[in-house]
Amino acid sequence: MSSPRTFKLLYKIVALVIVIVAAIAAASYVVSATREERIKREEQELQMFKMANIIASLKLIEPVTGRNIDWGIYQKFVDVTGSLDPDIVAIAVMDGANRVMAFWANENQVKAANPQTALDLKGALRAAVTQGKIRSREGDLVTVDSPITVDDRPVALIRIVFSQTRMKEDIARNRRTSLNIALAVLGLGIVGGIVLARGVTRPLENLAGKMKKVAGGDFSERMTSFPRDEVGTLARTFNGMVDGLVERDRIKAERDRLEVEKTRYRETLQRYVSRQVADRILSEHGTPFLKGERRDVTILFSDIRGFTRMSERMQPEEVVLLLNEYFSLM
Repeated sequence: MSSPRTFKLLYKIVALVIVIVAAIAAASYVVSATREERIKREEQELQMFKMANIIASLKLIEPVTGRNIDWGIYQKFVDVTGSLDPDIVAIAVMDGANRVMAFWANENQVKAANPQTALDLKGALRAAVTQGKIRSREGDLVTVDSPITVDDRPVALIRIVFSQTRMKEDIARNRRTSLNIALAVLGLGIVGGIVLARGVTRPLENLAGKMKKVAGGDFSERMTSFPRDEVGTLARTFNGMVDGLVERDRIKAERDRLEVEKTRYRETLQRYVSRQVADRILSEHGTPFLKGERRDVTILFSDIRGFTRMSERMQPEEVVLLLNEYFSLM
């Protein structure tokens, strides 16, 4: 009968370690990548909102100064603000009637982020931004609006369109780095799993080999290394088991030897005494080397007068009958 196919413990441990490490690495990669993208998006959008609010603050100081700020100042302010951040695609400042009073555009960003929006370059971008054609998200472009109201009346609108192309490139680069780190961790986990599995399975394989030899009758096998764990306990138990088997065989061999000697002694005794006497001697003493016994006995010396002449005239059967009758009377 063929033995069932087995899946080695080494492979089981390595597979388990690989699954655990891969799950941890994958979870860490997904969580870190998602969290990084969310944080970068929120930070960039918050920065654009702050810029829009800074531009809008110019309009809010008009009630304090008592005079309107010239829109040309807005244009200069917008030009400076747009050049501060390379991710800004366009900035538009519109009055309450949605007329463009100041505008700045970065045509290169438009080409890189969304070529369809830059067909007519600055003119098309100006129309798209001011007419609201670029909404909250379109490709890599994101729009941020900061309305300005006075007494609940809209007086101006600051609109900033910015690109997330560089941010996505950074995220992709960081994801590749995170993926490489995850793969490196997985590789280290595989190597560590193999080392760990070998440390566990090697003494077990050694023990299994010795057990096969013991099963074949070789009782000279012993475990020599005893780790401080369950494997060490198993090794000590194996040595104790083999010692017990050796002792059992020694006792059995000694018992067989004594039985052979006892049989030989019985056969020797039966040459001189009856079988019952030989059995009693061996059962009481266990050995024919008797040392004697002290007992109080009574000895009767009896003689039949003329027995010799009488037995010469009688048949053997008659002599035996006479002796039996005599001993019965005595």
